[in-house]
Amino acid sequence: MSDVKLISKVLSALSHNTRFKIARYVQKNKKVGFKELKTKFNLNSNTLRFHLRKLQDAKIIVQPTKRGAYLISKLGNTMLTFYDELKLKTTR
Repeated sequence: MSDVKLISKVLSALSHNTRFKIARYVQKNKKVGFKELKTKFNLNSNTLRFHLRKLQDAKIIVQPTKRGAYLISKLGNTMLTFYDELKLKTTR
């Protein structure tokens, strides 16, 4: 995948409020299971799977083992940290 295509996927995935919140939650909690996310965000299974797939396709979160916990990727962590820095600069 080209850099431009990956950046486009990342920005698209994080531009959705629910996906942004899921990514942030995974970042803060390190390892999060499907059931925990489903409860935390009050989503049905299909909707949550849709959002998780978008975040995985954009390489923001990873699931090292099938049916295992979700983790933030290095790219996901970098993008969320960049968001925080950008937000600080624009609120001054």
